[in-house]
Amino acid sequence: MNVHIGYKSPQNSRHRKRGTPQVEKLRKRLQAFRPELVHLKGLVEENSPREGVVVSLNLRLPTGQMAVHSKSPSVTRLR
Repeated sequence: MNVHIGYKSPQNSRHRKRGTPQVEKLRKRLQAFRPELVHLKGLVEENSPREGVVVSLNLRLPTGQMAVHSKSPSVTRLR
């Protein structure tokens, strides 16, 4: 699985630690596909404290594509 996640945040190491286990869970669930055909792209942006954190993910599979965009006041509240 090709994974590319960009971080536009002053605390990107904290965000990276939270995302790694979830990427590994996803990798296990996508074993039916050849690894070179699965692409996960993401962006984690931490704006002002009022705006919070914005996360965008795009999963491209041979059978289709899924995308999600979420906002939250903190990283721990994202679902």
